[in-house]
Amino acid sequence: LREQLATQKNEINTLIIQHLRQYQQQQLQQQQQQQQQQQQQPAVVPKPQPTVVPKPQPVVVPKPQPT
Repeated sequence: LREQLATQKNEINTLIIQHLRQYQQQQLQQQQQQQQQQQQQPAVVPKPQPTVVPKPQPVVVPKPQPT
């Protein structure tokens, strides 16, 4: 049983390591692709449109007319 468990553990560990390596490679490839795309095209950053805040209109208080 112990031997079986040990071998299973080893198998699981190797699987995990393989998976992690594949994942790392995928991420590296994605990063490289992104870098290549950025190099090919000048990065066009869409300008954030200014949010138009309506100005509070001044409240006109009518002056009391002198009598």
